[in-house]
Amino acid sequence: SYPIANSMSVEEAFAGANPSNGDYVKSQKGFAQYYEGLGWTGTLKTMTPGMGYMYQNTSGAAKTFVYPSASMSKSVNEEEVLESYWTPDETLYPNNMTVITTVTIDSVEQSNTRLEVGAFCGDELRGSGRLQYVPAPVNKYEAFIMIYGEDNDSITFKLYNHSAASVLDLVCNDIVAFKVNETIGSVVEPHNISFST
Repeated sequence: SYPIANSMSVEEAFAGANPSNGDYVKSQKGFAQYYEGLGWTGTLKTMTPGMGYMYQNTSGAAKTFVYPSASMSKSVNEEEVLESYWTPDETLYPNNMTVITTVTIDSVEQSNTRLEVGAFCGDELRGSGRLQYVPAPVNKYEAFIMIYGEDNDSITFKLYNHSAASVLDLVCNDIVAFKVNETIGSVVEPHNISFST
């Protein structure tokens, strides 16, 4: 739970947790992963009063922490909201998983923040994420995708180009089996979703 009356950044909220590389926090709609030198990276930027969160501790040791009693910042920066073509309904399924991925088309890694990856089970939208730049030492364009579903659902992917306002006519070469609370890929070692023309 997040029992604080005011919003604060993920960095500030978990400063007392002494996060380890690979530690992970998610809400119902977004998530972030911690790596030293990068901090918390992903779609979850702000902790919101009344919301619940799940924290994955990768250190293997018991961890306790206390949220700061109040934000030390005068205000929390509003999250940059990237326009989405696909908007999944997270209320349809009680479970989710996450994928941190790069995208290649005909073996060429894509570096275009106008590309959005949609995750589908059959024709049903299950998740989406825009490519965003992750700075050094990663220096890659990655999509952070929250996928909703049930165990063993077969998840395939499509690409939408916001510049052309169209779904690209591509063949997806990857299928992911849905597993509750699984994380595929990481900020420093992302999965790759491959498409071909």
